Amino acid sequence: MQYLAEAKYGDELSVELAMENLAEKSFELVYRMSNLSRNRELDQEFLCGVGARLMK
Repeated sequence: MQYLAEAKYGDELSVELAMENLAEKSFELVYRMSNLSRNRELDQEFLCGVGARLMK
């Protein structure tokens, strides 16, 4: 996790969630948090890789 700034009580925050590296049976989730009140990015991180297992 990469903390870039902090938020204070009452700040308006934005949380964005996206998929990256989309493949036939897998993808990665990433997020970004921003403080709209102070025009600063708070945090960004790779959440997890998700893949389907082949069942025979």
